[in-house]
Amino acid sequence: MECEGSLVSRQRLRLVYPETLALACFELLLVVAGVLFEPGNLALGLERVVCSPGILITDYVLVGGLGPALVNAGLVGMIGVILTALCRKRPSGMEVAGVLTMTGFALFGKNPVNVLPIIAGVHLNAVVRRKPFGCNLGAAMFGTALAPMVSQAVYGLGWNVFAGTGIGLLTGFLIPSLAPVLSQCHGGLNLYNVGFTAGFVGSIAFAVKSSFAFRFEPVLFWSTHCSRTLSAFFLLIFTGAALAGIIVARGIPRRYSTILKSPGTLPSDFAKTAGWDAVLLNIGLVGLSGWAYIHLVGGIFNGPTVGGLLTMAGFAAFGKHPFNIGPVMAGVYLASRLMVFKTSAPGPLLAALFGTALAPVSGVFGPVAGVVAGFLHVAVVMNVGWLHGGMNLYNNGFSAGIVATLMYAGWPAIVGLWSGVNSRIASLFQVDVTNRSTVDGKPPVDGE
Repeated sequence: MECEGSLVSRQRLRLVYPETLALACFELLLVVAGVLFEPGNLALGLERVVCSPGILITDYVLVGGLGPALVNAGLVGMIGVILTALCRKRPSGMEVAGVLTMTGFALFGKNPVNVLPIIAGVHLNAVVRRKPFGCNLGAAMFGTALAPMVSQAVYGLGWNVFAGTGIGLLTGFLIPSLAPVLSQCHGGLNLYNVGFTAGFVGSIAFAVKSSFAFRFEPVLFWSTHCSRTLSAFFLLIFTGAALAGIIVARGIPRRYSTILKSPGTLPSDFAKTAGWDAVLLNIGLVGLSGWAYIHLVGGIFNGPTVGGLLTMAGFAAFGKHPFNIGPVMAGVYLASRLMVFKTSAPGPLLAALFGTALAPVSGVFGPVAGVVAGFLHVAVVMNVGWLHGGMNLYNNGFSAGIVATLMYAGWPAIVGLWSGVNSRIASLFQVDVTNRSTVDGKPPVDGE
């Protein structure tokens, strides 16, 4: 199938679309907010952010301060907007998901310096395969999941910038070729497919580095001092998005039901199927769902959790809606209560937000399957981070890929087994009315 980017050479496309401007305005809002929050700490804070190895979990709000973290998020998100504009593509659901995911993870792991080598590697892949860069745009944006590999090489291991750049180029070069292959494993039931791919690449890279005696210690930089500010700020953002959708549509968008009926399998471009007014409403509602969950479990609003909210909001244009994320989040909550984890602890809390990558499971197989997927996701995500040493920021995407693969292959078999058992039990108690004896030579009547 011909990718959308190949159409650029055949027709004159606008450089900037209204959707591109809207995304750019959001990124500028974050930059302005960061400047206003901490105007005197920007230079030093941004230096600390850029010079941090950035492996999971490194909260830039704690490392550099709230202002620098928001400015960094806006700058990284703007890179995604610029890439979309340079490809002369009208933003679809995928571009919205990519830009907001880059923005969210720029609060804990990405910065303008460590994402650029990976993007350049993706571009190199397009050149070698003689494809327009627009065909690899999604891989370029989501592939920045492995940005900590660049920072870790330079600032964690003390190698030079050229080594870090080379690692980023190689990583970015591999992702566009691997992602389509791995997507076949889960049948589109994991929305974070590049995160699944990045988990494999990161695990191999970590294994090679560890074999040469390079050891990485796990980190946990988890801020708590800006929770109220971030909660109020993003409550306004998500409420504003929902209201914007209602205002544009002059009421509840007529095609919003199209989104709610969608299973959300990858790819599901809600912008094309339902329109931007419905997408804005869905972004607001999905973001508010995550916001409410954090409050429900007594969690903290900081870089990683807000990153989770922005990623949820981004994929509200590309597969997620309140009906298919609800069962997954319920499964995560149930697991957190029954297992040894605390619901408000960093791992389970992030699993509830990012684990909504499994929303298509409940969309395709039903809410019970969604609850089961969320339950399994907690157990997996809490135990696979050591495989890639925290260098894959989309650890939940990696875990969701594993769970989605299991559900894709296993759930239909389980349902078939259950149906077979039910049929067998029913057959044991079934009465064959054609062989019932007569009473006094007359056929039996009802009640006899």
